[in-house]
Amino acid sequence: GDLADSDTGIQGLDCGWSMTIIGNAVAGAEGPCIGFSNFCMFASRFGNNSVHGGAIGFGVKGSVFSRPNEGYGVIQSLTIWRIRIIGIWGYSKSNAPRISNVKIADSSVGFFWGNIGPDSEKHAVKVQSIIIADSLFLGRSINNPLCASQTGILLPVFATQGYSISPGVC
Repeated sequence: GDLADSDTGIQGLDCGWSMTIIGNAVAGAEGPCIGFSNFCMFASRFGNNSVHGGAIGFGVKGSVFSRPNEGYGVIQSLTIWRIRIIGIWGYSKSNAPRISNVKIADSSVGFFWGNIGPDSEKHAVKVQSIIIADSLFLGRSINNPLCASQTGILLPVFATQGYSISPGVC
């Protein structure tokens, strides 16, 4: 499956350069509440958003161009709660995606990320990391019986193939 295969609250089909997503509340999406094929939005155009009741809170399947010193590409200022599958899900070729100032509560999995690295058959090496800063992960509340178990952060998966996995198969 792809992020766009099911109902999405807000879907960015490009990097988001020309979009402004500030102060939105998205609820009840079948797929991601907010989804992108690539993410490189300016910090001044993305923030103070809240999502809940969807399968995925925020999802990106593509590159995340994080350049915090230049003011863009940081997945930030999100409140994510009562998500059925994954609060923040990503699968990218990015070297160092950055997630900052997010609050995730009442989700089966708070955060899961997969990165695509260099070709293993060529024995290539490339340093990749994921940065999570100034964020909160909170387990299941007593009034949400849907999440039988919770995981705050699943260790990232680093692979050498293309965009082949989705939340339904990971």
